[in-house]
Amino acid sequence: MVTAEQRMREIAHRQEVDAMAAKLEGDKKSAVASNLTVRDRLMRRLNQVRIATPFHDDLGDFNIETRLMTSSERERFMQLNQMLAEARGNPEKYGDAMKGLKSLVGNLCLTEGLGKRYWESGEPSDDVVLTVMLNTFNAAGQVVLEGLESFRKK
Repeated sequence: MVTAEQRMREIAHRQEVDAMAAKLEGDKKSAVASNLTVRDRLMRRLNQVRIATPFHDDLGDFNIETRLMTSSERERFMQLNQMLAEARGNPEKYGDAMKGLKSLVGNLCLTEGLGKRYWESGEPSDDVVLTVMLNTFNAAGQVVLEGLESFRKK
């Protein structure tokens, strides 16, 4: 099992790699790519696929962006979603499920100012957490299906 510290180091490493690659063009990107492992490239790809969840308020439309989910994150979401469904009449189970979902969306969110601390603070309403997670989960599933379809065409 991956510890929170290992996960944070991995995220920081990915962010450093992403920042380096964003500054480079053409041949420079090729040089960076040649220094990355396939694993690094796959993990970097997670941040390249951005999923927008639309919201509306009295000032207009806005989006919360998340990254593509890993397989383990999709599995965790399904477990938490099941836990939430079973929580009827059980406030403790509901609270545990929402706590897990807030932590998960905190790991996935790419929108500036909405880091893990925000999601776990208790500020966001449950409907926002659930909307972002459901949209991210569904979009991630669509990316997987598109990948399978492109593979079948070859």
